[in-house]
Amino acid sequence: MKNKIGFTLPELLVGVLVIGVLAAVALPQYQRVVTHAHNAEAVMVLRTVGRGIELYDLANGPLPEEKSGDFSILDVTVKDSRYWSYYFHCYDEFKSCFVSAHPKQRDIAVGEHEYFLMLHIDLGRMHPAVEVRESVLVSQEEQEDGSTVSIVNSSNASPQMCKQAGGKMSQGRECLLE
Repeated sequence: MKNKIGFTLPELLVGVLVIGVLAAVALPQYQRVVTHAHNAEAVMVLRTVGRGIELYDLANGPLPEEKSGDFSILDVTVKDSRYWSYYFHCYDEFKSCFVSAHPKQRDIAVGEHEYFLMLHIDLGRMHPAVEVRESVLVSQEEQEDGSTVSIVNSSNASPQMCKQAGGKMSQGRECLLE
């Protein structure tokens, strides 16, 4: 008999099975780490804009509502992100603002859910926690001018969406990022 060099079919199948099990265990962990990194980027930008709003409030009083979304008035540079679109809006009458980060991923279909991040600034003071909110696309209509009008409902993130975002549910049933 000749000496045969190589693996037998059962040995190859066991090797493929082991690699498959390792991949099945590692992939969810990898996705969690990637989500955490993307969320960390958004939290950093949200807090930077929040500090800009706090400093504006200290120097000039409440930010006028018509300046919402104008990052230049805050002396804050918000760079384009591959993953997030940033926005802020102030309600002058309540002296409150919110800064939000919305995913740039893909177009979602009617009925689909996704999460976004929100930071509140009340009376010139930033809240310490970033809230995870859940939005669902209710309807979408294309207008005659080619633009699209979307109706979106948002609410506190469900426990499943909170887990997907890497947040933790608080006592008040709000999903918060640490």
